[in-house]
Amino acid sequence: MDALEQSAAVQALALVLAENLSREELARASLLLTQLGTTLATIVALCRIWSPRNRSKMGRSTQRLLRGAALCGILKAEVVTMDREKTGGLIASARKERGLTQKELAAQLHVSDRAVSKWERGAGFPDVSLLEPLADALGVQVLDLLRGEETDTPEPEMTVRRAIVLLVRQTREKTRRRWGQILGGLIAALMVGFVLFAVLDRTGVFLRDVSLTVTAAVYTADGAPAGETTVTIDGTRKVVGEKSFFGRFAIACVEPTCREEAMAHIRWDAMEVEGWQDIFYSRAGESLSLGVERMLYITENMQSFGLKLEDGRIIATDPEYVPLLESEYYYSIRPVFGMHS
Repeated sequence: MDALEQSAAVQALALVLAENLSREELARASLLLTQLGTTLATIVALCRIWSPRNRSKMGRSTQRLLRGAALCGILKAEVVTMDREKTGGLIASARKERGLTQKELAAQLHVSDRAVSKWERGAGFPDVSLLEPLADALGVQVLDLLRGEETDTPEPEMTVRRAIVLLVRQTREKTRRRWGQILGGLIAALMVGFVLFAVLDRTGVFLRDVSLTVTAAVYTADGAPAGETTVTIDGTRKVVGEKSFFGRFAIACVEPTCREEAMAHIRWDAMEVEGWQDIFYSRAGESLSLGVERMLYITENMQSFGLKLEDGRIIATDPEYVPLLESEYYYSIRPVFGMHS
C-alpha cells in the first residue's frame, strides 16, 4: 500500500468512527489517525472478526469498529483470525492467574458474573466499551483479547485505544439522542393527551344527565323502620376523572332539600380518598346546612344509597346501609349491593 492509499484509508476510518460527531471532533479524529498512520495496519487484526460466524455474538458497537477497519482497504497487511473460544480461554486463564473469581471480575467491570461466564465459554464477546477495562483488569493488551493469545509485540495503544474511545463516545451520544427523542415524544404525547382531555371535559363529553325518583326507607336513630320517603334526583353526573354529581337531590321528608334553589354536590372518592363519598348543598355559591350529614354511601348509578340526617334518622334504599350508618365510624368503601341494572 503506497502513502496515498494509506492516507485515504485513514480518512475513511475516521469518517466511519466519527459518523455523528461535530466537525471539530471529526477534524481532531482525522488528524489523530493520520498521525498514527504507520501503526494503523495493526487494526486489521480486527477485520477477520467481521464475519457471519462471529458478528451475531458481538455488540453493535464492536461490529461498527470492525466495519470501519475493513473499509480502510489495507487488507494486505498481516491479519489474525479471532476465535471466540480462544478469547474466552484467555480471559479465563488471565483471570485465574490474577486470583480473581468470575464475580470479582464482574464487579470490577460492573457487569454480571453470568456475562463473564458467557465470555469464557466462547458464547459471546465483550462490548467494545469493556475492552479497555477488561484488558486492564486482566493485565493483558486489548489486541491480545481480540487475538485470543498473549504476544510480546507491544500494543499500538494510541491507535487502538483512541479508536475505541471515539467509538464509545459516538455510541453513547447516539444513545442519548435516541432516549432524548423517545422522552420528547412521550412528553409531547402526554401534553396532547392532557389538552385533549381538557377539551373533551369542557365540551361535556364526560357528563351524563340523571333523572330519577327513588323510593327509600326511613329508619330511626336506633335502626328501626319508620316509614318511607322519595328522593328526586335531577342533574348531571361526571363519569370520567373526578366522578361527581351536581343537581337536585331532594329528600321528601327533609323539606329544605326540596327547595328549588338547593343544589346538591355529590363526589365519589371525596377528598382524594378512594371509597369515600360525600354530599353537601349550596345556593348560588353559598354553602347550606340542610340537616343532612356530610358522608354517605351511594353507588355510581345513584339508584342505591344510604345517608344519615343530623337528627339521627337514616334514609336508605337498602337495609345493608343501616348498621354502617349507625356506627360512629365511616367506612371507606364503594357500595355495590342493591345496584339496579
